[in-house]
Amino acid sequence: MKVKDIKLNEEVTMNGFKYIYKGVNKIRMSGYWVQKVVFKGLENVPDKHFDLPVGNKDIKDLKIEIETQ
Repeated sequence: MKVKDIKLNEEVTMNGFKYIYKGVNKIRMSGYWVQKVVFKGLENVPDKHFDLPVGNKDIKDLKIEIETQ
């Protein structure tokens, strides 16, 4: 499964921390806007922003586990 195949607002675990997948969004960097793959951190964990090519990588390569309920 690729990162881009994760459903929006789906809960995932990366390196033992929980995140919610927010898809590709524009985020503000210092002085400009850029599109990134965004994972919103839960439980006082900072958000993770990845460059767009990461969307084509396999989730196992990034050690992402999808939470099953």
